[in-house]
Amino acid sequence: MKVANETIVKTREDLGDKPKEANQLITLLNGNNMYQLDELDIEDRIGTIIEIKKVLTKRNLMLNLEKKFQSMQANIDKFMTKFGILREKRPSQSYCYP
Repeated sequence: MKVANETIVKTREDLGDKPKEANQLITLLNGNNMYQLDELDIEDRIGTIIEIKKVLTKRNLMLNLEKKFQSMQANIDKFMTKFGILREKRPSQSYCYP
């Protein structure tokens, strides 16, 4: 669980504001023609789109990992609660069956 949490934190730090910027760049790419993009110094529209998709895919994977991590942690907490109750109910001596 520690590794998963560290991975989530590292990915979130690596991404920073890139997902927000990626969404804004998609709007820009969709709203301008080739000549306008050249004026903005965006020569490779397809390459830019591929980079945007990489950022958004990484963000989606990180969000899914975060959901799984939270779900697993909740299940572990439930198990440990139930396990603690069972430990408290355990008799001090073994039962002898007749």
